Amino acid sequence: RGATALPVASAASGPAMVSRAGWGADESLRRGSPYYMSQLKASTVHHSAGSNSYTQSEAPAVVRGIYAYHTGSLGWSDIGYNFVVDRYGTIYEGRAGGTAANVMGAHAGGFNTYTFGVSVMGEFTATAPPLAARRAVARVIAWKFGLNGLSPDGSATLTSAGSTRYPAGQVVTLPTIHGHRDVSATACPGSAFYAGLPRLREMVASRMEAAAPQPEPSPTAHEAPELLVASSPARVDTTALDGATLRGPAHIWSAWDDEAGTRRVSFWLDRSTDQAPDRVETSAPYEWPGVDTTTLANGDHRLVSKVELTDGTVLRTVASFALDNPAPGPAFTWRVNAGGPALVAPNGTRWAADQRYDGGKAWTKPGASIRGTRFDALYRSQRFGLRGYHVPVPAAGRYTVRVRLAEIYYDRVGRRVFGVRAEGQTLAGRLDLVKLVGRRRAYDLVATVPVLDGKLDITFRRLVENPTVAGISVVSAGPVLMRADGADHARSRLLKNRTLSATPWLWTSWAAAAHTERVDFWIDDPDLTGAPDKTEWQAPYDFGRLDTRRLSDGPHTLTVRLERKQAPAVIRTVAFRVSN
Repeated sequence: RGATALPVASAASGPAMVSRAGWGADESLRRGSPYYMSQLKASTVHHSAGSNSYTQSEAPAVVRGIYAYHTGSLGWSDIGYNFVVDRYGTIYEGRAGGTAANVMGAHAGGFNTYTFGVSVMGEFTATAPPLAARRAVARVIAWKFGLNGLSPDGSATLTSAGSTRYPAGQVVTLPTIHGHRDVSATACPGSAFYAGLPRLREMVASRMEAAAPQPEPSPTAHEAPELLVASSPARVDTTALDGATLRGPAHIWSAWDDEAGTRRVSFWLDRSTDQAPDRVETSAPYEWPGVDTTTLANGDHRLVSKVELTDGTVLRTVASFALDNPAPGPAFTWRVNAGGPALVAPNGTRWAADQRYDGGKAWTKPGASIRGTRFDALYRSQRFGLRGYHVPVPAAGRYTVRVRLAEIYYDRVGRRVFGVRAEGQTLAGRLDLVKLVGRRRAYDLVATVPVLDGKLDITFRRLVENPTVAGISVVSAGPVLMRADGADHARSRLLKNRTLSATPWLWTSWAAAAHTERVDFWIDDPDLTGAPDKTEWQAPYDFGRLDTRRLSDGPHTLTVRLERKQAPAVIRTVAFRVSN
C-alpha cells in the first residue's frame, strides 16, 4: 500500500507504522538527545495545515517537508509531532527516541510536558480527515493510552509553561484527548476535525476495549456471541459486523451456542450500556432488522449486544463497523416546466408539468432552437401574462431560486420588458431579454432567498407586454437564523442586521433538519476557535434565550454549524447589534 510497504518501526506490539528511516529522515538535521518524561497524561491532536491533495506515494516527502520546516525554519531539535498520519491511514514515526517511550515533543507550546502529539497531514477546517486517517489516529492513541493506563473519556490536569492561551503557572484541566486549540490560540486541528473529537474518543475507547485481555473460559463457559450483518432478512450475504463497511439497509443479529436458553437480547448503538438499549428482543430470532444506515453519519460506529440466558449468564459482544453511504442530494428540490408537460432533462433531472402558477396562459413554439442550452424543450413551452408562482417549502430556511427565461416571440429590443422578484428580493428590475442576450437564447436569473412562512413567492411585473417564463427550480440552500419572542417562535424575524435588546429567543431552521446530527452555536466567534456556547442534539435546534445585557452595545455575530449525516457540515454566520 504505497508508503506502508516501507520499513516498520519497532513499536512493542503497537500499530504498524513507517519508521524514520522508512520515510527518509535526514538524521543530520536532528540535534541533541530525546527527553523522556516520567509519564503521559494526555494526547494533543493536530493538523499540519498543509495540502490535502498529496498522493499516497508523495506522503513520505510531505513528512520530510514538515521535519525540515520544524528543524530549519523553526529551529527545533527534531520534528515536533510524536506521530504523523497521512490521509490514507498510514502512521509515521515522528520525534526520535522510540515510539513506545514517553518522548517529549514540541507540538503544543506550554503543554508539551506529559502529552504526546498526533498530527494528520492536511487542512481540516471545512471537512474532517478521511475515515482511514481518523482510524489510524485512534489506533495510535489507543495503543499509547493502553501503555500508560489512560482513559479516552477522562481528564488531565496540566500546568502551563506559558502558551498563547494560558500564562505560565496556570493549572488547566483538559480532556485526555484534546485539540491544539484547547491549549493555544490557534485554529488547529481545524474546525471540522475538532468537532469530531467526541467521536474520536469513542473510537479510541472501542479499540482499547477490544484489545483488553479476556479471562480464560471455564469448561462450562458459553461460546461468545458473534454479531452478524446482511443486507436483507434472507441473509444471503452474511458477514461479521465487526470490521465491516456498510451501505443502505442492514439486518443485524447475534449468534451464539444456546439460543434455546435465552431470556432476552439487547442492542446499544453508539452509546453506553448504562443507558436504555436501542432495541430489546425477547423471542427468537434475536435480531435487529431493517436498520436504515442512511439516517446515521458516515464513519465509524459501535454496536454492543448483551445476551441474557435463563441460567443467569450474560454474554456481551462489541462490534465496530463503518458506514459509507453516498451523500444525499438537497433536502428539497422542486422543478416545473412552465406552460408545458413533464420533461426529463439531458442530465436526467425531472421537471414536473406546469403547476403552482398564478394567472397567465401556456403557449408553445414547436421546434424552436434555443442557444446556450442543451435543454431546448424546456424553453419551447412558456407561461406568459402571469402574476407569479407560489411554491410550498417544507420548512423555514434559505432556498435557491432559478428562473429560466428565453425570448422566443419578439425579435426587437423594447417589445417585452418586465420585472421578477423572489420573496420580495429583486432578481431583475427592467428585464429586456432581446437587449440583454438576444432572441432565442437561454438566460437564467438566480438568487438565494430566506423563506419564513412555508411558501416561496416568485412574482412577475409587467412593464411592456406580458412577462413570460420557461421554467422554475427551487433547491434548499441552508439555514436561516432568527429571533423570536419565545420558544413558540412567535413573531419570528430574520436575525441578520437586526438590533436586539433584553432577552430575545434565537433559533434556526432549514429543510434538512431530518438529516441533522447536531447543531453548535457560537456568539462572537465566527472562526470557531473556542468551544460552542450551545449545542443541540435534537429538534428543535434552538439557541434559546440570549441575555443581551451580558453583551456590550454594538455589533455582534451568531454562528451556527450544522453537522449533517453523509454530508459536509454547513456553517453560517450573521451579524446583529445590541442596544440596551
